[in-house]
Amino acid sequence: MAPSAMSRSNDWTKSLSDAQPVPYWLDDPGRPRPEPALTGPETCDLLVVGGGYSGLWTALTAKERDPHRDVVLVEGREVGWAASGRNGGFCAASLTHGLANGLTRWPDEIHRLEELGARNLDAIEAAVVRHGLDCDFERTGEIDVATAPHQARELEEWHEEISAEGLAEGIEYLDAGAVREQVDSPTFRAGLWDRRGVAMVDPAKLAWGLKRACLGLGVRVYEHTPALTLKPYGAGMAVRTPYGGVRARTVALGTNIFPNLVRRVRPYTVPATGSCGAATTRSTRTAAGGGPSTTTGPRPTPSSPGTSSRASRNWRASGSPTPGAVRSTPARASRPSSAPRTGGGSPTRPGTPAWVWARPGSAPR
Repeated sequence: MAPSAMSRSNDWTKSLSDAQPVPYWLDDPGRPRPEPALTGPETCDLLVVGGGYSGLWTALTAKERDPHRDVVLVEGREVGWAASGRNGGFCAASLTHGLANGLTRWPDEIHRLEELGARNLDAIEAAVVRHGLDCDFERTGEIDVATAPHQARELEEWHEEISAEGLAEGIEYLDAGAVREQVDSPTFRAGLWDRRGVAMVDPAKLAWGLKRACLGLGVRVYEHTPALTLKPYGAGMAVRTPYGGVRARTVALGTNIFPNLVRRVRPYTVPATGSCGAATTRSTRTAAGGGPSTTTGPRPTPSSPGTSSRASRNWRASGSPTPGAVRSTPARASRPSSAPRTGGGSPTRPGTPAWVWARPGSAPR
């Protein structure tokens, strides 16, 4: 490389000299200090393994339902350090990774699934208020926008289809003028605004707030305490940690994709991601392709002029968004952030646990 080219290259690389490989949300001066690690023996009624959303909500709900229940939570590193603290910050009501996916795969159950999802998001919002969680929770809704004429027609057809199915409550079709009232960009030709189905949240602050709520209710939290083994012990279960152990009547495992302590569950745990995007504002998420899909088999051709809405819906359901589709949140259209964000396509779902109950007599294997 010529010296002049090397000099030009160094001009911009110097700006990275003090960069830290830390997720944006976790790089916060208000980040709480971790709780001490467990050293020695502990006993409890319920042991929760994992300090992400699944574990935190489990511990919090258990204490709320029975204040006399003795609850302990152990986390291998720090609360919220993994997926719960480094996602896109979109908290969605959908339990099926989008209405299109749910209607395609579970048409007979979709109305019940949508009802449960809406109740779930309402309960999350209520918990945020009840416990005073400072996590920037905003029920903004979400807009799917079209950037080409055929996409505008597709959105209108999709709205007609879900209306006929009785699934369009709270979802409004926006023409070019209406969508620009929410996001003033000449690029957007139409949109579908789901007014209540999505909230925005600071995911790390949510996890930290849940930890504070758990501690306030009497949950004993031990961080930097990985659970190493799980075995039956008398009428309960025993979990070994590096410097101690816990004997509990019941154990809830909220470890997400990390190797499950119940070995027979491991073959059924597969990492999956949806679409990913990066943006310099809090408001816009551009569908830019993604990681491995959660489905298999051939994918239909992406939407093009003349493609039916159902074919396009099947394309979206496969995990890959229609090229050119953008998702925007109207309430934050003009708020710049201090750094670009990357986030998984799966929105934050704090109220959807992914845990495994371990009871006496069900020895891990």
